[in-house]
Amino acid sequence: MSHITIMNKAKTSCRVNMTQDGSLSGIIPLTAGGSVDVPTTASYTVYASTTLEDGNTYVTRAHTFTSDSPRDFRAEIKQEGTDFVFHLLALPQETPGRVTMHNTGPSAVVFNVARNGTPLKATSVANALMSNFVSLKERYTFNAIVDGVTTADLSTTDREADISVLPNEERVANYRTYRVDIDS
Repeated sequence: MSHITIMNKAKTSCRVNMTQDGSLSGIIPLTAGGSVDVPTTASYTVYASTTLEDGNTYVTRAHTFTSDSPRDFRAEIKQEGTDFVFHLLALPQETPGRVTMHNTGPSAVVFNVARNGTPLKATSVANALMSNFVSLKERYTFNAIVDGVTTADLSTTDREADISVLPNEERVANYRTYRVDIDS
């Protein structure tokens, strides 16, 4: 399970604000020397739909995967007897950080992607042998409030980052200043 570790290396308590893709996802109080692990593994759901020349709309069953085990998908129409069956096949991931969706059918396919139950994106793949992708890279942004002053923001796409609240060496008007940094 992926997680970001946030550590307070200051000698005073602080509050860390964490946003994920622009939405506030946590206000985390930390005592001096305290730390917390924040899970970053997301659950994704993908399904596809298409309308054929006969006017019928076909929808696949949904596939679920996590950001720790991402997949690519291929939509295909198979003839089984006198019926057409629309399938969505899960494939090994081709490119890290994104889900690639392939269409092998004659009509446009709409792939619907949701993250943690919230619709993320619907993307259309026009026709056979074409593909499109949805990025899975999530941007996490942090700042800390220490002694009533908010630090500058720090952003990362690393779902396994170690984030620290640290005192700066320099003082401003006799006040200690702080920063948020990624431990290397």
